[in-house]
Amino acid sequence: MATTDFDKNFTHLIEDALHNALEYTGYSSDIDCIYIYIYLERPVQYLVFFKINECLSLKHKLNEYATIKQIDVSDENQRRLNSKGNAIAQKIRASFQDDGRELPSSLRITYEPKAGKLNSTMSYDKLLDDEDADSLTMYFRWFAEEGGVLEPWQMI
Repeated sequence: MATTDFDKNFTHLIEDALHNALEYTGYSSDIDCIYIYIYLERPVQYLVFFKINECLSLKHKLNEYATIKQIDVSDENQRRLNSKGNAIAQKIRASFQDDGRELPSSLRITYEPKAGKLNSTMSYDKLLDDEDADSLTMYFRWFAEEGGVLEPWQMI
């Protein structure tokens, strides 16, 4: 795949990842920022949390902070979010492999819909080499770094 084709495809997949998260929230205008963690080692995983009305929230707790309208945080909607997200993560992984590029271990995406600000960062640190780290650990660490409050079982 030529570099231009890879770049276009990668950009499209990032947009898909964002639309998936926005769709989950019903495109709520309460959302200040979307944080997407895509783990690309095996197995791939798509994880997301949000800043809503200036409060960090995991996906299942969004209605604790929603003011404009309630968000569908049902198990079915969460499964749809995860399923679509994991499929997008698989496509991102495949695009790197198909182009013969070094595969990052993870990708962090932040998007501020009100400001239209997008940022993405790739990490090449291999998490599987750290016996204490897995995709959920790294996701919860990022949530805590951003100021989110973890439940006792989520502590790292």
